[in-house]
Amino acid sequence: LFYDQYSLKEIEVKHMYGKLANATAADKLARMNYDIHVGAVLGLAGKIMAFLASLVAASLPITGFIIWRGRHKKSRK
Repeated sequence: LFYDQYSLKEIEVKHMYGKLANATAADKLARMNYDIHVGAVLGLAGKIMAFLASLVAASLPITGFIIWRGRHKKSRK
């Protein structure tokens, strides 16, 4: 909500940070972007899922390098 600094009357806005009741589905999804990013949407279960997903994503370059290195060593023989 936005208020006029002099009269303290509510100012109507047309962008996504207006009233949630007036927001479209796309605006609501955009507003939840950070909550989805940190896993706060589904509470503790969401945080655990976000942690596991980031753990898998972080391990992919490492396991990819290990697989590539193993294939590279075999081709030298």
